[in-house]
Amino acid sequence: MAYRTGVRLDLHPDGELAALQHRIRGAVHRVFGPDSTDYPLGVLHMTAAYAAADTDTDKLAQAIHRVRPGHAPFTVDRIIIIEVYWLHGPLPGRNDLFGRRICWDTVDTIPLQG
Repeated sequence: MAYRTGVRLDLHPDGELAALQHRIRGAVHRVFGPDSTDYPLGVLHMTAAYAAADTDTDKLAQAIHRVRPGHAPFTVDRIIIIEVYWLHGPLPGRNDLFGRRICWDTVDTIPLQG
């Protein structure tokens, strides 16, 4: 799905993945404290791109709709714990354009047994 803020891929069915997400979040809270995450859990999705400016997304939405197969299997083989933060300032390669960049540092990687 194309939105003015980026491109999002919804995940379905998401029951098992949602259960994994809740278990991981509980573990993160036990280790890093209950305030270590400050966003609500919503519909599971993957973000494929973030938008840097508002634009008409009709052409993009139509192109995404034509991608086939429209559904693909999704497998989780490891959990990567990251600390996410925003950097404010000139965008890379565009000293004339200021904005925010999403950055992160890897805290740990946990492989899952299949």
